[in-house]
Amino acid sequence: MQWSATVAYAAGSKWLRLLPSSGVNNATVRVDALTDGLAPGIYQATITINAGPLTGVRSIPVSLLITAAPPPTPLIYSVGNAADASLTMLTPGSLASLFGANLGGRTVQVTFDGTAASILYSGAKQINVQVPAALTGKSTAQMLVSVDGIQAAPVTVRLAQSAPAIFPNAVLNQDYSVNGPSHPAPTGSVVQLFATGLPAAGVLTAKIHDRTVTAPYYAGPAPGLPGVQQVDVVVPPDLPTMQTYVYVCGGAALDQQVCSAAAKIWITQ
Repeated sequence: MQWSATVAYAAGSKWLRLLPSSGVNNATVRVDALTDGLAPGIYQATITINAGPLTGVRSIPVSLLITAAPPPTPLIYSVGNAADASLTMLTPGSLASLFGANLGGRTVQVTFDGTAASILYSGAKQINVQVPAALTGKSTAQMLVSVDGIQAAPVTVRLAQSAPAIFPNAVLNQDYSVNGPSHPAPTGSVVQLFATGLPAAGVLTAKIHDRTVTAPYYAGPAPGLPGVQQVDVVVPPDLPTMQTYVYVCGGAALDQQVCSAAAKIWITQ
């Protein structure tokens, strides 16, 4: 008895595989559903075994249900200062960057101890937020991230009154050019330093080379940039032409200040 097996599709095509598709006498036919590329829905087909005019034909209906895959769970790998991701201590009111996977979606929410954070950027691998100022005085907070209703595992973040970092390429000369080897700051001129992680209240200072600037030309919020602080200082007129370093510092009092990591600055006489 020779027989053959064929498939007639009511929806779609080639989503069933028959092994073997023909034979002689008794046999087992394996039926595989090939679901790659199939959209969610119900697919129907008929498998027909034809053993010739003497033995006859048998038809077997097949129904395949494809459901949508559940949305991926967002994952948080690290949380840090938005100007320097290696700085994991966050300051209320400052900017933070969250790094992970599956972070992009239609609705993204980040909370710290139940208080919603302002989201400035959201992508598949990174979220930038402004840490709620209401956390002032706390040493830790539980951060929850939700993407389209799917919540990531809670993350405990450490908080500090001051944990500053200067943004890359954020040392500007008095004429607003980016400070660098070809655009050094003249001594006696004002340089503008943009950072995050400085306290909203307290004492803000800066350091240029080996000089502490206790009375900046300006120190406070950067206009139009939520969570960013601006510290403007005068380059000491007696410093020589050189490449050196600048820092921003903040704290409740002068003797309680925390300073940022060094940022390069070029100055000229």
